[in-house]
Amino acid sequence: EKADEYAQIMQQCAAGDLTQRMEPDGENEAMDRIAGEFNEMIDELEKTTGQLKSFADEVETAGDVVQTSSESVRDASEQVADSIQQISDDAYDQKERLQEISNTMDDLARDLEGFAAEHDVDFGDSLDRIEEIAATLNDVVELSEQTMAESENVAGAAEEQAAELNEVTQRAEDLSRYARPLREVLDRFETESEHEFYFPTGPGS
Repeated sequence: EKADEYAQIMQQCAAGDLTQRMEPDGENEAMDRIAGEFNEMIDELEKTTGQLKSFADEVETAGDVVQTSSESVRDASEQVADSIQQISDDAYDQKERLQEISNTMDDLARDLEGFAAEHDVDFGDSLDRIEEIAATLNDVVELSEQTMAESENVAGAAEEQAAELNEVTQRAEDLSRYARPLREVLDRFETESEHEFYFPTGPGS
């Protein structure tokens, strides 16, 4: 009769009900020893299963958080790269216009100098002012080129970050995907007070 009772308990545990325990009656030392060893094993299995459930939950949650965060940062990086590229394109157009204006002013200054020398005309400091403006425009063009080069570096870095975050997002998605079936398998086991079990090395520790 006791053997049948123990066999039934073992079947229930094998079916996933880890709350079942054998109850020794003290009448048979060998059976009592088997019951004690079985109960100890089920205790450990129940505890481990509870810990793994907690671990699977935290892994899935952490994966979702990382995925969401990575997607947000990736979107921001892509937006930064696009914005900088647009600014750089606009700045390139402006630089080209400034270069043309500077060249025109240089040509104008030379023409005026030639006209003044040929016709003995004094333009006062007007020619000097024109040349100064042309020189300033040349400086602006040079600074624009340096700024555009740096902005392209920033845009490139943002694009690289976005690419890296794409990989991070994919891995986080994989992590959550792997954790779900683990949790589903563990859910087949019934344990007592699952909330008491905590995986100490889990993401939330």
